[in-house]
Amino acid sequence: MKRDPLIWILLIAAVIGIIVSAISLNNHYSDKQSFCTISEKINCDVVNKGPYSELAGIPVALLGLVGYLVFGLLAFWELELASFLTFERKDLWPYLALFASAMLAFALYLTALETFIIHAWCILCITSQIAVLVLAIGSWAIWHREK
Repeated sequence: MKRDPLIWILLIAAVIGIIVSAISLNNHYSDKQSFCTISEKINCDVVNKGPYSELAGIPVALLGLVGYLVFGLLAFWELELASFLTFERKDLWPYLALFASAMLAFALYLTALETFIIHAWCILCITSQIAVLVLAIGSWAIWHREK
């Protein structure tokens, strides 16, 4: 089976997203100051514990954790298990590309909130935004390459 290095990059980005989201989720519920609260402008606590840190009562960090986990599991499935099934590897890439694009759109919305409403940046959030950008670009690249 072909070992595509781009899929491995996507898996690493997903794992980074999982780790960062888990740390953010822990910080969201913690009473202690976050390690990444450095100043008024670089302040994970303002971003991660403020009014925009939840969507319909669900922490944004939990949404990220689930999103990265789902993407990572499906990408791993494409890498390792699809050869044992009755469909080709490329069958999931359009869905992964669309899923990663939806994740990226939400990340861009959160970035706009940080920039224009909250006026503070979260280092963990920026790391997550970079990870989701890698997922979106990489999954689209694989999908278009395998068409």
